[in-house]
Amino acid sequence: MNERKKGFIIGFIVIGIGLLSLVSRFVDGGGFKHIIAAGICFVIGYLFTHSYTKDKRRWWALIVSLLLYFIGFLFVADLVIDFPDDLAGALFLWLGSAVFAYVYKKNSNNWWAIIPSGILFTLGSIVILDVTRLLRTDQEGIVFLLGVSLTFFYLRSQSSEKRVFRWAKYVGAILLLLALLVYTESEPWLGTEVVFALLLIVAGAYVIVRHRRKKVAGHQVRGSK
Repeated sequence: MNERKKGFIIGFIVIGIGLLSLVSRFVDGGGFKHIIAAGICFVIGYLFTHSYTKDKRRWWALIVSLLLYFIGFLFVADLVIDFPDDLAGALFLWLGSAVFAYVYKKNSNNWWAIIPSGILFTLGSIVILDVTRLLRTDQEGIVFLLGVSLTFFYLRSQSSEKRVFRWAKYVGAILLLLALLVYTESEPWLGTEVVFALLLIVAGAYVIVRHRRKKVAGHQVRGSK
């Protein structure tokens, strides 16, 4: 399909939506207005999709188009089923997470996209856990810190010769420690003494493992000589 035909099709669709919107002004029907709104979202979403297909560097156009498609889907779904608002919110967040993951997958230079992808996925998961009552309200912050912490640890694992994300592991470790501290505040049985003792055990184990690795590496170097 050439550009001229696409222009005609888009123009007729826009005119059709305009006519339907004009009719809806004189017709009392919530369902009809939902269809109009969905149609508008789908058409504008298509325009942004077309913009992305012409130039793949316009990743932002892909994000906008998918979000518009999703909003249009919600308008249609609302006519068929009683779609819970919380579930819609979680799906919206997960969709945003998937888009950012795609942006990184498409071009590894967009490493920054890993961070919003992980944050949005964590927020969507918190919404689902809250709706299903699998998570207490005072534990939502803990799950958020854990999710973002894992995001930075994952970013660290994506290091390469050209780009090393050494700093990401420190951010992840700080967030993990904050999650632990918040958890101790929410659980009465965990006192400061217990947390301090656990931190000492973990620190000691880390020192032993690191010393062990250095010792093994030293033997290998001397053996190669």
